[in-house]
Amino acid sequence: MEKAWNAKKAFSRLGFGALAILVITTVLQGIFAAIVIGVFGKNHIPEMAKWVITFVPMYLVAVPIGLSIMKKVPEKERNQGRLTVGEFFIYFCIGYFWLTIGNLLGINLLKVLQSILGHTISNPIESFLDGKSVWLSLVFVSIFAPMVEEFIFRKVLIDRMRVYGDTAAIVVSALMFGLFHGNFSQFFYAFFLGILFGYIYTITGKLRYSVMMHMIVNFLGGVVGSLFLKYVNQDVLTDLSLGKIANITPGQILPLILYGLYTVIIFIIIIVGLILSIVKAKTVVLERGESPRGAIANPGMICFIIASGIMIIISFTN
Repeated sequence: MEKAWNAKKAFSRLGFGALAILVITTVLQGIFAAIVIGVFGKNHIPEMAKWVITFVPMYLVAVPIGLSIMKKVPEKERNQGRLTVGEFFIYFCIGYFWLTIGNLLGINLLKVLQSILGHTISNPIESFLDGKSVWLSLVFVSIFAPMVEEFIFRKVLIDRMRVYGDTAAIVVSALMFGLFHGNFSQFFYAFFLGILFGYIYTITGKLRYSVMMHMIVNFLGGVVGSLFLKYVNQDVLTDLSLGKIANITPGQILPLILYGLYTVIIFIIIIVGLILSIVKAKTVVLERGESPRGAIANPGMICFIIASGIMIIISFTN
C-alpha cells in the first residue's frame, strides 16, 4: 500500500470527488430536463424520460468523473469477514430501528421549519415515487441506486478513510451519504443507515452485505410503500380509524389486511431493532488509525458541505 496522505489532503480530495458528482449530476439533470420539456412539454413528459433525467447524468457521467478524482487517494487493506444469515437479520433490524428514528427526527424538525417558513415543504422522495411505475422503481430505486451508492460511500470512501481510524471513516462517509441526498427529509435516516452500513462494511470488508441491506430498505420504502400508496386509500384508513367500517367496500378489504400485516411486521422489526441496538452496542470494536485531524476542515469537504446545504435549502422552496 502507498504511504497514506496527510488526512487534510486526503479528505479534501474525497470531498472534491463527491462535490463533482453532486454538481455535475445537478447541472446535467437541469439540461436534460430542459431538453425533454422542450420536446414533450412540461405536463406530458414520458415516465421513462423522468427516470433517465434522474439517473443517467449521475451514473454515466458524474460518478465516473467523481471516482477518477477520489481514486487518487491510496486505499487501506480491507478486513476479511462474513455475516451469517442470523447476523444479517440482526443488523437489518438494528438498521430499520435507526431508520425509523432518523425518519421521525427529520419529520418533526421539518414541521418546525414549516412553522417558521410558513409553508409546506414537500418530501421529494414521496413526490418522485408517487404514481410511478412499480417495475421502474424496483429497477432504479431498489437495485441500481443501492449498488452505486454503496460502491461510492462504503467501498471507495471507507477504503480510503480507514487509515485514519474506523470511527472517522464510518462517521464522515455516513455524513457525506446523508448530505448527498440533498434534502432535509432524507438526511437523518440516510446518515444513521450510513453509520450501520459503514460499520458492516468495515468489519467484513465485503460490499455485498450493505448492498443487500440497502436494497431491502429501498424495496420496502420505494416499491412496497408505493404499492400501498396506490391501493390503500387514505380516506379508507381515516374511516377505519373513526370506526366507519360500513364505508369500506369489499375490494378494499384485502389491501387493508395486507397493509395491516405489513405494519405489524415492521413494528416488530423496529422493537427488536431497539433491543438489539442496546445489546450490540457493547460488542462494537473499532480500529484506531492515524490522526484524522482536518477530516472536515479542508477545502474539498467544506465545498461539498456548502453545496449540499444549498441543495437542501433549495428543497425548502419546492
